[in-house]
Amino acid sequence: MKENQTWHPLLIVGTVLLVNAFIFCLLGFSFNPGFYGVAVGCSGAGIALCIIGIQKNTQSNR
Repeated sequence: MKENQTWHPLLIVGTVLLVNAFIFCLLGFSFNPGFYGVAVGCSGAGIALCIIGIQKNTQSNR
């Protein structure tokens, strides 16, 4: 029987923050360099939450 694998909520939030960082980086490149600070903040938080989410996801599968 296959187990349904669900994503941990922190992994979802981290992925969304990384997508937002990419969008803000594009906005900073296109319009205003002031968006780079927001992009760095989103990417830092997104990477950290993705790492924690992946760890929690692998721990729950054991």
